Amino acid sequence: FLNLKPEHDRKAMARALLEGICCHLRQRMEYTCETQNMEIPKCIHAVGGGAGSEVWMQILADVMNIPVYVPESPRHAGALGTAYSALIGIGICKDDRDAANCVRIGHIYEPNPEAVAVYEACYQRYIRLYGALKPIFQMK
Repeated sequence: FLNLKPEHDRKAMARALLEGICCHLRQRMEYTCETQNMEIPKCIHAVGGGAGSEVWMQILADVMNIPVYVPESPRHAGALGTAYSALIGIGICKDDRDAANCVRIGHIYEPNPEAVAVYEACYQRYIRLYGALKPIFQMK
């Protein structure tokens, strides 16, 4: 947490955590795409407990500036993936694409242009701060 003021309450700090995680995910995505000579994806799919948070998924869409697809049962994605793998194994589903077509998307979070502009400035600050603080936290 940087620039904390007395008017920052727990809600502001919780949101800052979510925003920081989203900035880190973007940083890792950009690094992976750059080092693996890949294009930035046109969308991302989110699963797990965090994918059940509408606020967090909208922040993620805005920070990444790409749509975030969340299945109907994001908390059970691991179990469903295992079940679909079994269906492929016994021949009910032809392959991964066939199984993927069975997954129902519960919500798509589209980037909000006004928020994207704000988060772009925040992300650039995050990158500068990351670079400035990295030497301080290097393990020897």
